[in-house]
Amino acid sequence: MSSSETESDQSDQATSPKSLIQTTMKDLFLCGQYSDMTVTCQGFTFKAHRSILCTQSDLFRGAMSGHFKEGITHTVDLPDDDLETVERVLSFLYFNDYHEKHHIKDLGRHLESLEDHPHPHWPTRKQRATSDDLGGYTHAEVYVAADKFGIPPLKTFASNRFEEWCAENWECQIFPITLEHALAILPPHDTLFQETIVSAICTDAPRILEDDAMTRFLESHGKIASGVLSQLVQDDKIRGGTQVEHIASFINWALLKDKCSICHVKLQVKLRPGDFESRMFHCATCNTPYYR
Repeated sequence: MSSSETESDQSDQATSPKSLIQTTMKDLFLCGQYSDMTVTCQGFTFKAHRSILCTQSDLFRGAMSGHFKEGITHTVDLPDDDLETVERVLSFLYFNDYHEKHHIKDLGRHLESLEDHPHPHWPTRKQRATSDDLGGYTHAEVYVAADKFGIPPLKTFASNRFEEWCAENWECQIFPITLEHALAILPPHDTLFQETIVSAICTDAPRILEDDAMTRFLESHGKIASGVLSQLVQDDKIRGGTQVEHIASFINWALLKDKCSICHVKLQVKLRPGDFESRMFHCATCNTPYYR
């Protein structure tokens, strides 16, 4: 191929409809051209566009309509949200994508000025930005934000990204900790992300469940354990006919209990070796046995 043909192909790619749209969206997002609203978070200001945000997000649509303060000032303030997560939400609205570790919009030194208050068992912002196996935190937080902002496509996108992360990192020590973090921040009504966690565990359940930390995780989250069992039965990875059906029924029964009848603490199901066969479980707090 001649140099003139190569240059022609590159020129065609640069002027393709998709490329032109991407360039336009980049200018709108990064430079704020023709901005008609702003989104503020933790002291940072995003110049945005109602035609993009309000057509895709229930929260922005509701805030900017009617006679609410936001509709009058054309500003939506998100003081309690995480700045990096908000940037990723907005990135998705403009580009149908977001960066797992970095940002399309340069947040620069503004991030350095924000005080980081990490959970004692969860990584800091700096650790997440420099590690290859901590993206699960990012996808979980984007998912929760997508639920809050009313952006169903982003929920699906973040959930899929999380499942991909699980497939690549289930052997890492951070895996069960990431699952704990995800469940801790999920809204009570959510089921999609829990199904994603179940699916991720079931992909290689025999090896994943050999890990003591994962065993403890499932002991603490009966709904996930029940979902894993049901999925394994459905996929014909566990056999046993009536016995398995009894076990599944037993777990669902256990989940209906709110508090232990002895210690009166919120019931956490503890399964010991042989409990499945005996159709029983124990209270994780006081070890009271429950029989089906």
